[in-house]
Amino acid sequence: MSEIINLIEDSPDSHIYAEAVEILSKRLKNDYSFILQIWDREMPVKTKYPKILISTSDEMHQVPTQIKDSSYVHIFKQYSPMVDAFKQTSVIHSDRVSPLPLGHLEGFVNKNIPVLERKYEWSWMGQFDPYRRLDFRTAVTKLEQERPDYKNHVLWYDGWNNGDPLSEYCDIMNDTKIALVPTGSGSLESFRFFEAMCAGCTVLSVGMPDIAMYSVSPKVFIDKNWTHLNEAVDYLVSREEETTYLSKVARVWYEHFCSPEGIANYMLNRIKE
Repeated sequence: MSEIINLIEDSPDSHIYAEAVEILSKRLKNDYSFILQIWDREMPVKTKYPKILISTSDEMHQVPTQIKDSSYVHIFKQYSPMVDAFKQTSVIHSDRVSPLPLGHLEGFVNKNIPVLERKYEWSWMGQFDPYRRLDFRTAVTKLEQERPDYKNHVLWYDGWNNGDPLSEYCDIMNDTKIALVPTGSGSLESFRFFEAMCAGCTVLSVGMPDIAMYSVSPKVFIDKNWTHLNEAVDYLVSREEETTYLSKVARVWYEHFCSPEGIANYMLNRIKE
């Protein structure tokens, strides 16, 4: 029987991986020691079985050091290895390392509100990063001023996860038609991308890393400087059929790539027994 060594039980983003590993351990032919750990923390040396690492929190997109350790059968990693964390095409592909979706923080849920019945045409809630989000903030302010008829919710704050309580954030995201998703502070990737997909929003986003799950996601691209935000929102607001379609596909995409069952299936396909 495989063993599960979860060293990040208190992390709000570990719950999906823990559930996925529980499912996966029952499907594999061989026994493994699954280690859930933050990338730069100490790893168990002695385990019962060959190791499979679920590595989290490395926004620098580094190649994990365990790639050279033969005791690790495979490494599943948030923030896929990249040469440049802000260059889409710089992903480093490896047979021993597979990217993981960030998923949603524990407590975030899909409330199944039909997208056309939602209160907010668009919303944004997140920290202000003067190095990565200055152009984005300028564009958001312009959108508020020049499109006052579009009901919206905007909240800026300092520091990661320092905004409204998760329950309020969840309520607003589930009542939003168009979710604005800029780059994260340390990476192109953002939990907001996944939470917006989970809630069935139309995701308006800059380009994500060049990996399969992003390539087939139902997002709407915008230029990295958010220059045409007004026009993009105008376009989406005026096309209710397209918005409804994107909302439905977002939920299907999320279930396939980000649910515990979906992640377990993905891991099973990546582990070569």
